[in-house]
Amino acid sequence: MKVAGNMAVVQQRQVALLSVLVFLFMLILAFVPAWRSVQSISWGASVDFHRDAGFVRAILEGHSGEDPVTLGERSWYTPLLSWIEALLVRITGIPVDALIIQAGPFVNLLAPIAFFLMTWSLLGPLRAVMTTAIYLFFFIGQEPSWAVPTYSPRLMAVITMQALFYMDIILARAAFRNRRAWRFVVLGSLAGLTFLGHAAPALLIVLIIVVDTLRQLIPAARARDRRLMGTTVRNALLAGAAFVLAALPLLTTLVGTYGMHVVNRSGFLYTYYALTLSDGRIFLYHNVSWTMALALAGGWLVWMRFRPASHDVLRDWVVLSAVMWAYAYVVAVLDRPGGIELPGTVPSFHYYFYLKAALIVLAGIAVARLWELSVQRLAPRPIDPWTDGRSVVAVLLLVVAACSLQYPVYASRRDLFSLRNRDLAFSERTDEQAAARWIQAHLAWNDVVLCDQELSIWPMLGTARKMVATASTMSNPYRDWQALHAAQRGMLHALTDGGDISATLNAHHVTHLLIRNGDAAGMPHASRWFPREVFRNAAYIVRTRAGGPP
Repeated sequence: MKVAGNMAVVQQRQVALLSVLVFLFMLILAFVPAWRSVQSISWGASVDFHRDAGFVRAILEGHSGEDPVTLGERSWYTPLLSWIEALLVRITGIPVDALIIQAGPFVNLLAPIAFFLMTWSLLGPLRAVMTTAIYLFFFIGQEPSWAVPTYSPRLMAVITMQALFYMDIILARAAFRNRRAWRFVVLGSLAGLTFLGHAAPALLIVLIIVVDTLRQLIPAARARDRRLMGTTVRNALLAGAAFVLAALPLLTTLVGTYGMHVVNRSGFLYTYYALTLSDGRIFLYHNVSWTMALALAGGWLVWMRFRPASHDVLRDWVVLSAVMWAYAYVVAVLDRPGGIELPGTVPSFHYYFYLKAALIVLAGIAVARLWELSVQRLAPRPIDPWTDGRSVVAVLLLVVAACSLQYPVYASRRDLFSLRNRDLAFSERTDEQAAARWIQAHLAWNDVVLCDQELSIWPMLGTARKMVATASTMSNPYRDWQALHAAQRGMLHALTDGGDISATLNAHHVTHLLIRNGDAAGMPHASRWFPREVFRNAAYIVRTRAGGPP
């Protein structure tokens, strides 16, 4: 018996080792095109990169926790990614804009690693290999990677922070199975850290903790098991307290400074184009696929056929992400035409992102079941397809072959190389980059720039210098964006048509004016309010009030 037990342990280790080796092969296969897509790029064209660069520069200049866009306001955006990027800038010496582009393929490796570990904990090593292959190579299709859970070279919170959610799932499953207090402290702490990284996965894991707590508490109450009730309540309180402590750097601002009173709702009203009801064909194009069919089959297996208790967390994940996606979509739909303002959280696609991640796991369950049925039919005698040596080698070779065959399509997809071409073209706009560098270097932290909305995105947003207003989706959600935008338009209009804007300039503490070189002729009154030109190149002009208007 002891020999048989030792053989089983050795066999398990061999399966685990082979699974890890195949996973590493897949990871390298995914990394190569990601790294190629960012090579030689020093500036990213995405507005998300510009926003993140502003937060990173605020940290590097000693203004962590302050809003780099709006004078006198606190930083409202989840800070964890900015902290990581600022640390990497300090360590490597790479300029902020270049690091945000080039660090993505390395930092984002955490996501597939965490996904693989999560699926291993839920399904076992071989099923984890199958599922991770779907996650990396087969589910992405032609959608942008910020909308689909996968590995991506883009260093964005929605992509990078999925790693924390997968670790949350591992800890939640272990905590509710073991019920030890320290596990809930760790779970709550990681959930709080997730909140610092991205709100959507943090809200989902908090809801999962609540549902699993109720799943244990209600039967215990019905059975009048006071000991289990006490343990469950204690663990929930420990997780909640740990969450609050870990999330305190952001909660202090959102709750303490702003009281969670959202004025600018644009951020969570954004709707991803593939999730709009206006054109269902786009939704069908991106979602009707063989991987989605497998996900539905896996869902049927989990809900109707096997219903293992080990999949309670997975079922909660699917249901809660679907409910939150639907709710966030309803919030956006009712707000604009109907004027019904329901409480919002984040854009709906963020929840759909995590629903798709759960669907990938379900697809992996379906593929694993198909393999079991195939082995049972083809094997000359009954065997366990997850421990039999030939079956193990065969399934791993099939995964390697499938990923290799898919690689040419995967490596040339639009998400990688159309964006690379866009970033390369953006990197060649040297006059515009020179203006951004000059503004960042010569304007003080509390200087305020008047410019139009397009210029507020580029070149201003990444400089960490204040503006009267920027795009609504990039603005502080706790400030009245409409009022700021109206003031911005009014002042710019006066530069063309005249008018006394002294009071408005002073009210918004405006110190500088940024305009395009070609727009100067159409603003004959600019020199009245901004008498001194301090920068000019082929792209832009910067003027200053030089102590105030005449």
